[in-house]
Amino acid sequence: MLDEDIIWTKYNLNEKGNPLPQYKKYSSYLTKGHTVTGYLKIFDSEVQFDQSLLLEKDRNLTSVSFTALVDTNTDSYYREKALLDVNFKVSSGGTGFSYAINMTPLSNSLGKAFRGVIGYKQVVGALTPTYSVQIYLWLPVSYANIRVVFLDFYSESSINRYAINGDYSNAEYTALDRIKFYLGDNIRFNSVIQTLPTGITYSSTENNPRTALPCTDIATSISVYTETKFLEMGGDVAHSLATINCYGIIDKGSILTLRFYNNKSTIVNTGNIDSVVENKIVLRGLVNVTPTTKGQTITLQYDGLLWIEIARNF
Repeated sequence: MLDEDIIWTKYNLNEKGNPLPQYKKYSSYLTKGHTVTGYLKIFDSEVQFDQSLLLEKDRNLTSVSFTALVDTNTDSYYREKALLDVNFKVSSGGTGFSYAINMTPLSNSLGKAFRGVIGYKQVVGALTPTYSVQIYLWLPVSYANIRVVFLDFYSESSINRYAINGDYSNAEYTALDRIKFYLGDNIRFNSVIQTLPTGITYSSTENNPRTALPCTDIATSISVYTETKFLEMGGDVAHSLATINCYGIIDKGSILTLRFYNNKSTIVNTGNIDSVVENKIVLRGLVNVTPTTKGQTITLQYDGLLWIEIARNF
């Protein structure tokens, strides 16, 4: 991490101190030199819902959101650059979560690219709804240090001051402190791994993040994109989906599959073949349906007005 307070001090700048304070808004980290391609874990923490139920030493984050520039800092031949944007938050009421991960290429000299991966798993037996969240960078080249520059970092938390500063009496911590603790040290010291750990659900920027959308909240409706092919259904408490809205123009005949993570989701029949109300769901027999086990699916087809069931595997 660049430390301008050491580089630029009043002793070497005519008693003026740091002449460029705006650059303290950003943190820059280099990975270790790695000799293989693979995954580098840059974030590993619990994201919690109601921290008032927890001792301060047990608190982490209630959300995490950041944007970072990623590039191959030390490779003069291969200079890949990209912007990584990540968000993860436990939903209102603690009944699920929402997330997004996007990687925007800025250059791609050899036809390879960085990828971002987010993994999540609910923590069983926690005092408040809690998810273990891991974020990885896929490093496409070997024998190079990767630089990560954080342009934005936002989190919600009454954060554990022991973790941030090592001193309970010091309540002052900044976004730069949080970046270093939650992300920077991982980037600097972690090693590349070839295979992601098992037992966790992953989403990768290798695929369009809009292709599979999470639907784990208590809302009775969700909006899908033209490119959305799957809704990942789940949640911590029973909830219902009654309306599927459209972002932009959805082509007539588009297929959408609902994939169930557990048996907490009910799909509500809200229309019939003659309905004139847009974005309602027409199920087989016009009967609501609730899955019984993880992995079950229902497939719907958009007829320009309604989402009509055409298949299910249970």
